[in-house]
Amino acid sequence: LVFDRTHTLYERDPYNEDGPFILNKGIYDMLSALRDDGVQCYILSGHGTGGWEKNLRKCRNDLIGVVESKNIIFHSQFHDPNEGRKRDVIKNLQLYGSLNKPKTLWEQFSFRLQNFFTPNIVGMIGDGDNDIAAMRQADVSVCVAKEKSSYNSDVLKTANFCVEQKDLSTLP
Repeated sequence: LVFDRTHTLYERDPYNEDGPFILNKGIYDMLSALRDDGVQCYILSGHGTGGWEKNLRKCRNDLIGVVESKNIIFHSQFHDPNEGRKRDVIKNLQLYGSLNKPKTLWEQFSFRLQNFFTPNIVGMIGDGDNDIAAMRQADVSVCVAKEKSSYNSDVLKTANFCVEQKDLSTLP
């Protein structure tokens, strides 16, 4: 499963609206349950603002032991909906079971042959325009919103399912 970070796993701190985002209630337990069920989780976050390095460190620290540090990736290209970089990651996970395309043709062929018999099913959970291409590429997608009245209509049209952010922890 691939998750967006902001407004999905993380929310504004209700006690400090201008402060850093905080882990949504129940998310740690949800990710733990998914890990225990053998589900590999990834977090892809764009960053259109400063301070993203601090946010990345915080996210990795918050999720130690639940999501592998190497599976939490922040990159400015994930912020741009026109780049479609999250889609590329989804496609690599589907075809090769890894974040990156294998370097040699033999490795690519081997993974694709293996995928023919045991396909990698990949889900995408997100809330914004920069998630749409990845949600279209994914085998299953979930649109997240703060409240029922605030779904991004373009993301909602793309998703297979929708959930309010407060209920995301019930996903498993």
